[in-house]
This record gives sequence, structure tokens and C-alpha cells, in this order.
Amino acid sequence: MPFLDNGTSSTEVPAGELLVGSGAQAKWRVLNSDLAARHFTIKTAVDGTASLKPYSPSTIVVINGTPVPQQGVAIRVGDVIAAGSARFAYVDDLDAPRPEMATEQRTAYLLDEAENRAYALSKRTISIGRDAAAGIQMRDLSVSRFHADIRSEAGEFVLYSMGSAGTHVNEYRVAAAKMLEEGDMVRIGGTTFRFTRGELPAGIKQAKLGEHDDDTLARRSTTNLRTVRGETTGTGAAATSGRGGMIAVALGVAALAAVAYFVFGRG
Repeated sequence: MPFLDNGTSSTEVPAGELLVGSGAQAKWRVLNSDLAARHFTIKTAVDGTASLKPYSPSTIVVINGTPVPQQGVAIRVGDVIAAGSARFAYVDDLDAPRPEMATEQRTAYLLDEAENRAYALSKRTISIGRDAAAGIQMRDLSVSRFHADIRSEAGEFVLYSMGSAGTHVNEYRVAAAKMLEEGDMVRIGGTTFRFTRGELPAGIKQAKLGEHDDDTLARRSTTNLRTVRGETTGTGAAATSGRGGMIAVALGVAALAAVAYFVFGRG
């Protein structure tokens, strides 16, 4: 009978399905490890083979350093499973030596190379948005107050998009949790960040997270932008105001034409 062991406790992996998470629905409930209520399942077949599957697109699981796709993967004795801040060893003997669980990771950064700034992802969650409380505050009205989070999970960094204008990674809009990989280009509003765990390039200065106290932009409404034939036009209040002005001008011209007809045209 195989086991899952997280270093402080363990559980048998029975035939059928084992649900692991922090909620009451989980068959193995693991607390204080940043797991979702239902984080992943392990299914064991009659022949003893097993597979692991994330419970949803928003639950990130990594096996031996490789992210697990939504459809799941086969697991074998000796595998190390990372989820949340926990590490699990999949073993067939609780008395056998555990596989090595690497926990050290290099500092990761978001680089704003246009502004020569680097933001160290040194907290478990880094918020990005227009709000004054954001770790990375953006002065861009097309960015939501609470636009995105980057969270440290399973030894990796995961992007969660929440802004109405959307977030893009390598020009693809992010619809679910997205684990960032070296060199990924993250576009939020009009700013593009590069994700890296490498050395900072020359000339790039490290910015302090949350180093701002200006909430002027945070109090204003978000303006969504769209591009039409190469021209960027507003779809928020400014655009509505512009259309209203054009209609008013047209009505004024029509009224003047009617007056001129009655004064000069009826003679």
C-alpha cells in the first residue's frame, strides 16, 4: 500500500480516489500549507498504477519540478509532489528513506525594462494594480485597482488575473491560474514585465514593493481601451462623453438650418 508523507504526517493511498486539500471535503485534510479546500486527487487502479490530477485549473501542483497538466499524470514511488507550501513524498514504505525535497529557490523578479525597474517577488503574494495598497502600483487607468496577484506556490510563481481589462502572458490572455516560466512576458495595461530568476541586467534598479502613497488614480474609474484600425479609442466615460458631444453639435447644425429655411427660404 503506497503512502503520502509530508514530513510531519502521512496517510495511506487507498484503491480508488484520495482527495487532498484543506477543506472538510478532503479525505486527507492538510492545514496551514496554503492548499485549496480541494487541491488534488490521486486515483489508484486495480493493478496498482496511480495518477494525480489537480482538482481545478486554479490549483497548481508540481511533481519533481514539472507542473502537472489539468488532465493529470501518472505518479510513481519516489516522486515528490509540491502543492501550496507543502511537499509530499509518494512512498511504498514509511520506514524507507524519503526522497530529497528541495526547498531552495532563487529570487524571482518582474522586470519593467522600459522604466529600468525590477520588482523582487519576495512575498508569498504580490498584488498588482492601481490601488495604493498594491505591492506594484500602476499609474494606468486601463488597469484595475486590484488587477492581478502573483503567488508563490509549489516552489513556483503563479499569476492570477482579476482585472476587467485582462492580463496577457506572451500575448495570450490569461483565463486561469498561470505558472510563470523564465522569460515570460506579462502585459498588464500598457506595461510589459519580463519574469526572470536570473541576475538583474546592468542598469536595472530594484524597486521597493509598496513604495507609494498616492491614491489619486485608485479613486478613479477604470477605462477599458480597444483598438480600431490602429487607433486606440476609449470605451468608458470619456468615449461616451465624446459621442454625446458629437450628437449635440449635429443637432445644433440641424436647428440652424431649419431657422435659415424659415427666414430666408420662404420668400
